[in-house]
Amino acid sequence: MAPEIVRKIEFCGPPADLYASGVLLFAFFCGAFPYRGKDDKDLYKKIANAELVLPDYIPSTPRSIVRQLLQKDPEARLTAAELIADPWI
Repeated sequence: MAPEIVRKIEFCGPPADLYASGVLLFAFFCGAFPYRGKDDKDLYKKIANAELVLPDYIPSTPRSIVRQLLQKDPEARLTAAELIADPWI
């Protein structure tokens, strides 16, 4: 879930969907989800605070895209238009 969903604030669908695609891209490269917690409360706290750690073995281009998709602030998150315009962001 995107941080705005975890924090239970009003959100717009497309940025949350792009966040979800960042989670999938992270899982593709790492074989695991980007956040893990002792329990749901701990997990949601890490998502809400955007405590993201990207492993060094993720290549630079995907690393940049994942980092931009998993932005805490939906306004700062990579958009589909930006990704289409420059797929090598």
